[in-house]
Amino acid sequence: MKPAGNEIAAAVKEWFYQEIKTGPSIRLDLGKFFFTAATATLGGITAILSIPVNHTFGGIAIASLLLLIAAALVGILLATPSSTKIDDNLNILAEYPRLILRIKRMIRIWTVLWLSGTVCGILAVVL
Repeated sequence: MKPAGNEIAAAVKEWFYQEIKTGPSIRLDLGKFFFTAATATLGGITAILSIPVNHTFGGIAIASLLLLIAAALVGILLATPSSTKIDDNLNILAEYPRLILRIKRMIRIWTVLWLSGTVCGILAVVL
């Protein structure tokens, strides 16, 4: 069976519409996951640092906590639904890539904040 050109075009069009429909939910799911990961790491490092050993809440520990709080806030921003005004002037072919680019940018920001906070937290525990 060899699909005809109009069948392929219809399938691609249907995939595109489905991608547009599910795009915002992916952002929401990522935001919830990133928030959970950041707060869990924050809680774990805080719990370890609160053990009464010779750990002090020095500059590295405070930097770790601030970076992980910032990572959790980026997760909240990702999980917060954004609104797009849909009218005759909306070019969905231009809007969709902009939405995906924003999600990618926020993922990169979250990753840098989370990794930096985790590394600082590990250093604060070890040093």
